[in-house]
This record gives sequence, C-alpha cells and structure tokens, in this order.
Amino acid sequence: MQKYVDYLLEDLYVAKENIQTSVNVCDENYQQSHLPSSFIQVPCKSMTEWFGIEQYAFPPFYKLTKQQTEQLNQAIIALWSAFNIKVIFPEEMSCRDRYTQMVRFWQYKVQYIPNSKWTVDWSQWSQKEPVS
Repeated sequence: MQKYVDYLLEDLYVAKENIQTSVNVCDENYQQSHLPSSFIQVPCKSMTEWFGIEQYAFPPFYKLTKQQTEQLNQAIIALWSAFNIKVIFPEEMSCRDRYTQMVRFWQYKVQYIPNSKWTVDWSQWSQKEPVS
C-alpha cells in the first residue's frame, strides 16, 4: 500500500505545481475587473476536474496506517491551499476523520479564483455525527 500512497502523494504534488494562474471564463471583462459579479462567470468544476485526481483514487481510511493518513492529509491541505481553499478542523477531530471528510468533499463542485479564498469549516463537527 505504501507504494500506492507514494504515487498518490506525487499526483497531489504535481496537481499543486500545475495550478492554473488564469481561469477560463465566458466574459472577457473578467480580466479587466474583479468585481464580485465576476464570481458568477467563473465555472464551478468538480475537484477532479480542477486537480486531475479522481475521488476513487483515495483508498479507504481503514487500509491506511496513521502515518499514511497524515501524509495524505498534509498533501490534500497543501493542494487546497494552493487553490485558495482553507480548511478548519476542530482539534479533537482525528486524522482519519479529517481524511474521510476531505475525500468525501472531493465530489463537490468548487470555483477557483486566483485572487479570492474560501473556507471549508468542519469546526462544528461532532464525533456523534455519522460519517457517510
């Protein structure tokens, strides 16, 4: 499994290095103006489309060691950070729960706007909540 994790870590690193510095948008006015209305013009794409890594590429947490899970968490957070996505976790959330939530979030569509940030906040997360 470590060899597979190493390949996945490399894919995450390459995706981070290949970050797009410009966004293809429908309206040419976007390049001239960064008004809030420009958010509408930026396409929402799945993380798979932005990063080139399918959600199913991530192994289930129970097949990973704690060290592998932590390595993948750090790589995902670094990638998201390069795309201006900030994550907030409660201190008590385990590395496996963090991994599970981030992989589950992979299915959602997001916008990438180089001069803007957005936050994924799991600070209200509770261990009593079921993980689907």
